[in-house]
Amino acid sequence: MKVFYLFFCFCFPLHADWNTSFDRQTHALVEKNFVLQSPEYQKSYAEFQRIRDRLCQDVSLRTLLQGLNEGQKIVLPHPREGFLIKKRQYDRIHEFYAWEISFFLDEHPSVVWAFPLYLEGKKVIVQKMEPFFLGRGRREMPPSSEIKKVSVEEYWKAHLKAYILGLGDLLGRNIGIHPDGRIRFFDAEYCFSYKNRPYRDGNGVMLGFRAESMDWPQYRMPLDRQTAKNLQDFIQSLSYIEEKLLFYEEARGISLFSEGTHERLALLRSFLLQEGKIFRDFIGHIYPTLDPGLDQLSQIVSSIYKRKVDHGAALIFVSQHIHKYNLSQEQQRDLQAWIECYLEE
Repeated sequence: MKVFYLFFCFCFPLHADWNTSFDRQTHALVEKNFVLQSPEYQKSYAEFQRIRDRLCQDVSLRTLLQGLNEGQKIVLPHPREGFLIKKRQYDRIHEFYAWEISFFLDEHPSVVWAFPLYLEGKKVIVQKMEPFFLGRGRREMPPSSEIKKVSVEEYWKAHLKAYILGLGDLLGRNIGIHPDGRIRFFDAEYCFSYKNRPYRDGNGVMLGFRAESMDWPQYRMPLDRQTAKNLQDFIQSLSYIEEKLLFYEEARGISLFSEGTHERLALLRSFLLQEGKIFRDFIGHIYPTLDPGLDQLSQIVSSIYKRKVDHGAALIFVSQHIHKYNLSQEQQRDLQAWIECYLEE
């Protein structure tokens, strides 16, 4: 299969070097890996290059970026053009890595299209806008009519891929549902880096993998025999993923994959995936110390929210929102007792 690239860049000279080097690096990476020779990747890259050429000549964008320091974050929607520009703190372009690496896991990435662009001394992310439904309201849940479109197999595959990639910010509005029922993750700024084992952090909890979608019905739907077989095949297809990740790091000249990634893969492979299992079983498998107390935590957080929640909202509360609430003495006592019982310092 021959692969052709458009390496045209009409950027100003100060910006052309990084962008052109990025194109060359990509070309070398694709030539050595057939996974990235897929029509979806090729089409996406060509579309990004066209967008990049226009943005490099955008005087208003260049002026805006000139005035930002490296620690600032901004999001610039371009709805008519169908994309967003995201400037992250300290030139982080992890959203691109998450999207590109997701091709090593599956030919249909669950991470939204994202590419890096260098302009005015800063790296920014260009992210494609897609037609999907987002969480809304206090619960940040998509409409139930859209959640029902997501098959149990899609739910498992998307979340297993998110787990491998270390997506650690899966709040409600960072999870979309495409009209065809596919799950789409975005805002993957913090990926690959979290610790796998939860631990106490003052009055709260440091926790890596948690997702608002663990409150969806699919979280507790049992696998049928065929779906379990399909998921077993998916896990089997990851047999050489460690070697692919090492190759990717070398090709991109980056260091992303700590021992945490390999530990997550090992935990995934050791999970007994069979008919009748539910995704809640997998969460218990990766968090054995929390497993006996998850239902209790849901009850505590339900009383705080004054509505019934499942493990997704409960874990996000105790790891991210606990400091935002003016809790009663009884609620504080219950939460601290739970933390002391189920977590280590």
